[in-house]
Amino acid sequence: MRSTNPIYRGTVTVKDRRHVILATDTQLELLSKAKTWYLDGTFKVVKAPITQLFSIHAFVKYEDVVKQLPMCFVLMTGRKRRDYKKVNILSRIG
Repeated sequence: MRSTNPIYRGTVTVKDRRHVILATDTQLELLSKAKTWYLDGTFKVVKAPITQLFSIHAFVKYEDVVKQLPMCFVLMTGRKRRDYKKVNILSRIG
């Protein structure tokens, strides 16, 4: 069931691990138009039970300025390959 919250995209469960996906419609639209995605996993800024803040960034151009901006965040309680596969951001953008 989809929340009415404009940033919450859903929760993915892998066994006993949960991953919360956060992104606005605008962020996902910009991400879908980006030629290249940049992935980052940050571990020290989160507290248990979260083990990682996984983020996806892309370059955005506005007028003459180009900046790399975060487009999607995933609060992850696990860091196994199957966790990343199950999150599958590609299936969530148009």
